[in-house]
Amino acid sequence: MPTLLTQVLEAAQTLSEGQLRELLDFIESIKNQTTRKDLSQPPSGKELLEFLQQEGLIEEFPDLEAEEEPELPPISYTGKPFSETIIEDRGPK
Repeated sequence: MPTLLTQVLEAAQTLSEGQLRELLDFIESIKNQTTRKDLSQPPSGKELLEFLQQEGLIEEFPDLEAEEEPELPPISYTGKPFSETIIEDRGPK
């Protein structure tokens, strides 16, 4: 008696191209469900990095806890606003 996998593989050979696409989409969704249990929310940054590492696309995680660059104090100046200068430099529409 053939195994279930053998039966599925034999049946897959008889499917049309559209049916094969549906089957591949279904298999991909099963694969994604086993990789990530909760599909109702987009993956977090850490989940995405874990997935990329599992797929061999990255070797190590970047430091997610790194501090952001400090905000620099504003520089005072005299003259017209930079936005006006940029608009003038662009010329007429």
